[in-house]
Amino acid sequence: MLYICIMKKLIILFFLPIFVFSQQVFDSQLIYQDPQGVFDESIVRDLSINFYDDDYHDFLIDSWFNNTKLRQPASFDMGGVYYDTVAVRYKGNSTFYIPWSVNNSKLPFNIDMNQYVIGQNILGYDKLKLANSLFDPSMRKEITGLSVYREYMPASQSNFINLTVNDELIGLYVNTESINLDFMDKHFNENDGVFFKCESQDLFGVEATSLVSSLDYRGVDSLEYYESYELKSAYGWEELIQMIYTLNHDIENIEKYLNVDRVLWYLAVNTSILNADTYNLVNIRNYYMYQTANGQFQIIPWDVSESFIGALYWWWGDPQNLYEASPYYGYDPYIEDRPLIYNLLSIERYKQNYDAHLRTIVNQIINTSFISDKVYNLGDVASYNAQLDPNTFFGDGFESNVNEDYWFFNGQWNTFGGILNTLDARSEFLNNHPLMMANVPVIENVTQNIALPNPDDEVVVSAQVFGSEEVELMITTQSDHFNFQSYSMNDSGVDGDQVAGDNIFSAIIPFSNPGDYVQYYVRAVNQDGVALSPEKAEFEFYFYTVNYNVISSDIVINEIMASNDNIVADEFGEYDDWIEIYNKGSNSINIANYHLSDNLSILDKYTFPDVTLSPDQYFIIWADDDEEEQGDYNHATFKLSASGEEVYLSDPNLNIIDVCEFEEQDTDMGYARVPNGVGEFAIQNPTFSANNDELSSLLDVKQNQRQLLRVVDVLGRDYSPNSTNTTILYLYDDGSVQKQCVLK
Repeated sequence: MLYICIMKKLIILFFLPIFVFSQQVFDSQLIYQDPQGVFDESIVRDLSINFYDDDYHDFLIDSWFNNTKLRQPASFDMGGVYYDTVAVRYKGNSTFYIPWSVNNSKLPFNIDMNQYVIGQNILGYDKLKLANSLFDPSMRKEITGLSVYREYMPASQSNFINLTVNDELIGLYVNTESINLDFMDKHFNENDGVFFKCESQDLFGVEATSLVSSLDYRGVDSLEYYESYELKSAYGWEELIQMIYTLNHDIENIEKYLNVDRVLWYLAVNTSILNADTYNLVNIRNYYMYQTANGQFQIIPWDVSESFIGALYWWWGDPQNLYEASPYYGYDPYIEDRPLIYNLLSIERYKQNYDAHLRTIVNQIINTSFISDKVYNLGDVASYNAQLDPNTFFGDGFESNVNEDYWFFNGQWNTFGGILNTLDARSEFLNNHPLMMANVPVIENVTQNIALPNPDDEVVVSAQVFGSEEVELMITTQSDHFNFQSYSMNDSGVDGDQVAGDNIFSAIIPFSNPGDYVQYYVRAVNQDGVALSPEKAEFEFYFYTVNYNVISSDIVINEIMASNDNIVADEFGEYDDWIEIYNKGSNSINIANYHLSDNLSILDKYTFPDVTLSPDQYFIIWADDDEEEQGDYNHATFKLSASGEEVYLSDPNLNIIDVCEFEEQDTDMGYARVPNGVGEFAIQNPTFSANNDELSSLLDVKQNQRQLLRVVDVLGRDYSPNSTNTTILYLYDDGSVQKQCVLK
C-alpha cells in the first residue's frame, strides 16, 4: 500500500501544470551603447582648438610645474560643433615631462567645456582628456584594455581624436572619458559621495618621495595620507581611513565599507591582460575610489595604457616573469605590502569568487577573438591618421607593435610589449594554471515559477546544478545592485523544491512587496571552487520587479527633460533636469506631502511643498540634487539619468499615482504626454510649463511670442536631415536667428 501511495503522488506530480520561466539577465553593456557619441570607436574625430594667447604654451608649461589647475581659454571645433571658449591645460605626468624635455609638441591635453561657460558640453560630456600614448606605439592598448574592464565593471570609454592646435596638426590622440562627477551620475545615479584619486602626488622628473596608494593603514591623522591620495570631493578623509583600517585590521567587516566583488573583478582583469602599471603587478596606482550612498567604496580603473605590459617590459628583468606572473600576487608575492590583495584573498569565500571571475575572463576574453578583433578594427579606423601624424614617437610602431614587441632606440632605451604576442604568452600560462583545471560545479537552467509576480506571490527560483556541495541564491533589492545577501537553495523537496535529489535546487524569494526590485544570481560551491550564474555576477544578474498598482489621479507627470543643455535655466541660472507636474482635472488639488522619486524603493526622495494646483496648472521640479544649496521648495534630491530610468509620483500615503518610464533621451528634447495630460509619452521639442500639444522650437520655450519661419543651412537652403551641412539656422519672425550644430 505504501508503494501504491508513493506512486500515486509521483504520478500526480508528473501531471501537475508546473510553469517555469527562463529569467532575463541585466545587460551591463547598455550604458555604453552610444553610436555616434563622443566616444564612438568606429571613427576618428577631428578636433581643432585655437588659443587666444600666443604665449599659451609657456603659460601652460609653467602651470604644469607650479599649479596644474590653471588653464588657458581657447576656441573649440569638433566636427562642426563650435564653441568660442573652452578651458585647456596640459595633463599627464611622465607623458608630459618626457616629450616636453625633447621639444616634441605632442603633449597631453585636458579640455574643460564648462569651466568658463556653465552648462556647456560636447554631446553630454564636459571634459575631454587627450593622451599622447607616449608608451604605446600601437596607440590601441588604452582603448582595448578599457573595453575589457567595461565587460565586468564601470570603466571609461575611449576613442581616437586627430588634434589641430592653432591651425597646426599635432597628431593622433586617444580620448578617454574623465572619471568625474558626470561619470558617477552615469554609473551610480549620484555624484555627491566621497571621491579620491589614488595616486602618488609626485611630479615626474621633479620629485619622487611620496608613498604609493597601497591602502596601508597609517593611523587616524589624515596628513599621513595626503602624499598618496588626492581628495576630489568636499570631504572624505575620515571615510577613507575607516575603510583602510577595516581592510587592514577588521577584514571580516570589510563589506560595510568596500564593494569587495567589484575589487575582485578589477584585480582579475589587471592580471588577465597584464596591466602592469596597476595595483597587483608593477606599480600601485591608476585607480579611483568613490563611496556610494550605501557606504561602500567602489574601485574604478584609470590609465590602462600599460595593458599587455606596455613600457614596463624589463621591469622584472626577463619579461617571462611578467608573462608568468602569479594571477594572485604578481611576480614578487613575498612582500605583503598590498593589503587589497593579501587581505581580501585571505578570506576563502573571496578567493573562490576571484578564481571564478578569472576563469570567466579567460574563457570569455583571453581564449576568444575579443581582443584581436578589437585591435584590428581600431587599426582600420586610425591607420591613415597614424601615418600622417607629424609628431609620432615611434614611426612604424602603430602597425608593428600589435603582434610584436617594439624595440625603441634598438632596445637601448626601452622595449614596449606587443599586444597579441603578449596575450598569447599570458594565455598559455593562465590556461595551464591549476585554477583553470578546477572541477567546479556546473549550473544550468536558472528559472523562476512566476515571470511577472504580483504582491505576495511566492516566487521560487530553481537551478539545475551538478557537482556541488552547497548552492546559494544571492539576492538584493537595492536599486544600485549592491549588497547581495546569501539564501540557501535546497534539493530536499521542501521550501519550493518540487522533487528531492533531482539536482534541481530551489529557494523561495523572501521579497514580495509591491515594487520590490529583486536581483539575484546563483552561487554553487564544491571543494575545487565556485561557479556563478550568470557568470558576470555581480556586475550582471537575473532580475524582476514585483508588480505595483497605480492609483488613478488627476495629478500627473506631464513632461520631463533628462538632458537640459541650453533650453531653460532655473532661478540660479543652471540648466538642470526638470519634471513637469500637471493638474488635468476640473478641481483644484493641494499637493502638499505628495512625493517624487527615481527609486521605487524610496518613494519619498522629494516631498512637495504646500502648493495647490488649479485645473490646467503646471508645477516644475528641478531634478538637480541641489536642495541643500538651493532650498527644497522645487529642487529635488535626485537627478535624472539621460540614459534612461523611471520617475514615480506618489500621494501622501505613498500610493503610486503616476509613473514615467523612459529610455535614453536626446539632449534638449522633452519627453511629454501627447495629448497633453492624458496621452502616452513621446520625445518632442520641449514645452516647459505649457501644453504639450503646442509644439515649440528650441527658443520658443524661452520666448513664446516668437514664431519659427524656416529652418535653413548656412547658404539659406531649406534644411534636410540628410544634408551634409553641420550648421542649422532657425529663422524667427522677430528677425532673430538661432544656430544649432549637428555632429556628423
